[in-house]
Amino acid sequence: MSRRIFFVLFALLTFVLASCIKDEALNSEADIVSCTIVGDVLSRTPIIGNDSITLMVKEGTDVAHLDPLFELSQGATIVPASGTMLDFSDVQHYVVTSEDGQWHKRYAVRVVSVGGGEEDGGLFFAFENVVSKSMGTINYPAFAENATSSRSAFEWGSGNAGYALTGMASNFSQYPTHQSSSGHTGACAELVTCSTGAFGSMAGKPLAAGNLFLGDFDMSKAMSNPLASTRFGMMFEAVPQTLSGWYEYTPGSTFYVADASASGGLRAVGDRSDHCSIYAVFFEVTDDAPYLYGDNVLSATNPNIILTAELPAEQCGATDGWQHFEIPFVPRPGKSVDSTKLRRGQYSLTVVFSSSEGGATFEGAINSRLKVDDVSVTIISE
Repeated sequence: MSRRIFFVLFALLTFVLASCIKDEALNSEADIVSCTIVGDVLSRTPIIGNDSITLMVKEGTDVAHLDPLFELSQGATIVPASGTMLDFSDVQHYVVTSEDGQWHKRYAVRVVSVGGGEEDGGLFFAFENVVSKSMGTINYPAFAENATSSRSAFEWGSGNAGYALTGMASNFSQYPTHQSSSGHTGACAELVTCSTGAFGSMAGKPLAAGNLFLGDFDMSKAMSNPLASTRFGMMFEAVPQTLSGWYEYTPGSTFYVADASASGGLRAVGDRSDHCSIYAVFFEVTDDAPYLYGDNVLSATNPNIILTAELPAEQCGATDGWQHFEIPFVPRPGKSVDSTKLRRGQYSLTVVFSSSEGGATFEGAINSRLKVDDVSVTIISE
């Protein structure tokens, strides 16, 4: 096991000990636990990721003069200080330092205004921009979308932060989700199903499918509850009409299922082949369901899901080069969009890609490879 894996494991062990035996050591956590703004400003609960926060404020809010308040992990400090008035017309950054002074985390805090017409032109993603994220001394890639006149900047979610724990990647191209230069047009997103090595096998998570989604990855649940670690959804203020783009898929040669009794924690299944998944979900956000998760993102019984767009199963296998897809959003039975809720910012959208459709339950073929590029979400014009 590499020194880098031991470093990450040591950091996690320190976290657990500091949480359970707080009287014996200063806390090593450097997290923003919650965030709020005084007054009737927020339209919904803030979205707090591993190193980012999205605040959704009501139409007419003066985003140039906001003073968010933060609750931090025990003993931690934050700069700028909680309650500092700042201009959130652009992203603001905060640095949290742990009680023991040994750990620092930089949060990007962005404000989205409901009713600002963000989705007037729909969405388009070319996957040309990758940023470096960090966890301790380990860096991993994330796809980023720059701000435009009609849309705020944001980053795509993926499981790369969790994969960093395995120590299996020594450069960005070895992560399950990374950029490839051989796109349909320029660069593209490339998703690969990868072995998680000895660490993943020991943890009962022997493979990781490449995934990319609108939402964020909750690192705190990566080991204990992987299905809850993927938090799907981004506020969307228009009714989506179609999901379209280009994809290329090559499944790996051998399909596996997780089996603790098998070598490496994987058992080959000779009569199965891998398939990718491409879909989008438009859903209502409620206090008890601010996101969708890995176990309910396409659930037939989830009452919050309004519209879905799914690549048909017969198109999810191997392709002969790049293929175009255009999928309509279809309402769930008895469901429709409430125009009042739409204006209030009470709906979210997620778009999801995965190199193995069974990746969430650790099923798939090592080296299954999905490329996606030039993806669009069109909207229904009023």
